[in-house]
Amino acid sequence: MLHVATPTPTPSPGPVEEAAEVVVQAGLSLLYVAWRVGAGALLGLAAAAALALVLSVLGRRRALLAEFRKYSRSTLYLGGALTGAWLGLQYAYLDHLAPDWVALVSRLLLAGVVLAGAGVVVALVKAVEASIVTAVEDDGDLRRANRIKTQAQVLRRVIQVVIVVCGLAGAAMVFPSARLAMGSLLASAGLVSVIAGLAAQSTLGNVFAGLQLAATDAIRVGDVVKADLDQGTVEEITLTYVVVRIWDDRRVIYPSSHFTTNPFSNLSRRGTQLTGTVSMQLDFRVPVERLRAELERVVAQAPGWDGREASLQVTDAVAGVVTVRIVLSGRDTSSVFDLQCYVREHLLTWLQMEVPEALPRTRVVVEADPGVDARAALEAASGGAAAGLPGARPL
Repeated sequence: MLHVATPTPTPSPGPVEEAAEVVVQAGLSLLYVAWRVGAGALLGLAAAAALALVLSVLGRRRALLAEFRKYSRSTLYLGGALTGAWLGLQYAYLDHLAPDWVALVSRLLLAGVVLAGAGVVVALVKAVEASIVTAVEDDGDLRRANRIKTQAQVLRRVIQVVIVVCGLAGAAMVFPSARLAMGSLLASAGLVSVIAGLAAQSTLGNVFAGLQLAATDAIRVGDVVKADLDQGTVEEITLTYVVVRIWDDRRVIYPSSHFTTNPFSNLSRRGTQLTGTVSMQLDFRVPVERLRAELERVVAQAPGWDGREASLQVTDAVAGVVTVRIVLSGRDTSSVFDLQCYVREHLLTWLQMEVPEALPRTRVVVEADPGVDARAALEAASGGAAAGLPGARPL
């Protein structure tokens, strides 16, 4: 009689064994993903380094490529590493379905690639601006260089804002939930735009004013302007504000709309040469011809004089003094100011040393009764009003 052996039933794994298996599988999957991602990132860094080397070699002949390498070096390495990591992750799960957490990591890497690409495009725009400004400055035409520099600066900022906004929108569109949100936002764009326009009227006004300043060439970087009570050099023009550096190195910031809605003086609109005046109040006994000759001698030795104008005129003669106005010309605002101080100091020294009687003074006329000495009458009245007049003497 045959006996058939019955197989011994295999015990099913318990909860602990199942949890351990899940942990092991997750660890192996994580190591597998990390290895692929790391290898891809290293390959991306190598590709970025090779591209940077090519740009360095070609940049010796082309200024645009040299500027692009300078502005995009860090962004290229970051973009190369993120692109390589994303491609490595895609290759790791090319033949089978990826877990949910891997899909999330993939989307995050892709969003980083989009942002890095936007950074590279921004670097390219900066490189184009720098190469154009450098080429114009090499021509030697300072006014044309300032005009193009201002326009390129404002245009670059506009393009940069557009690129950044598009990059952020592209990175957000990587996520499915963000796509739905963007669709709802676009559906209500009409109402949102009206509310935003009402809430940001001043900001939008400054933006359009900045574009108007760049388009109309009203002011340029490097121009000497006088706005309100401040006079200085335009240092920076943005879409919303203008930075003016005044004589004590302080920076005064004006909204762009200030220069489109208020009158201001552009002292270097057609050139940097300027004219300044020096006014002096002197006594009636001043020798005008000798003073004019001394002015010619002084300005001939002044380093800031450009040789165009140095004249002296008596413009007024009232209230016991004559007003002498001196007109001087210089290469720029700073030179004219230094020249005014130089001439004023030297002429004052010359008057003190050579013709002190030309300095202004107060005269007192004492009328005495007939037969009374005028000096004695003045001494008798010295305790009165005449005492308050220093140096008072009979005419």
